[in-house]
Amino acid sequence: MRLLNMEKQAAKTALNKVVEKQPDHAEAHQLIALCDEGLENYSHAISEYKKALEKNPNDADIMCAIAVDYKYVNQFSSAKYWVNKALSAKPGYGRAYIAMAEIYESAVTYCQNKDNRKRKYDDGLVYQKAYNEYQKALNDPNFRAEARRRMNNLQPYLPTDEEKFMNQNRPDLKEACYTEWIN
Repeated sequence: MRLLNMEKQAAKTALNKVVEKQPDHAEAHQLIALCDEGLENYSHAISEYKKALEKNPNDADIMCAIAVDYKYVNQFSSAKYWVNKALSAKPGYGRAYIAMAEIYESAVTYCQNKDNRKRKYDDGLVYQKAYNEYQKALNDPNFRAEARRRMNNLQPYLPTDEEKFMNQNRPDLKEACYTEWIN
């Protein structure tokens, strides 16, 4: 069920009252974060998730949610950090691999829009990195179907054989928009 913005704000107000009485109420912080996400207030959602994480420091789901919210504000390096943290807390977690793939995909859109340009070879390489993350997610049976679907959707954006041939002696990535955070 989708809540309207007014309903999300009302829910958030009620949850804030809970937090006033019980500052360590992790679930309330998570629900506030969900409301903030619905209102596209990702920075505040990140803050609320971090408060929930104080109570549940090894919760990989919260870490993945933080990563996704950092993706929405185009802070890809921070997003990647939180995915890695989630994988440290829960090795092999398919949701974390899917979050990392989404980060790579969003970075392509961001870089193309930022530079006001069409597709370049580096974009295909970053899509390949996303594809590779989806492949890792295949090992988690809970996320196998989603990973497979996303891999199929990504197929047309991967580097072509011709592109690979024309760029066979070049380093991995050279676009600054990517190299500043992808290693």
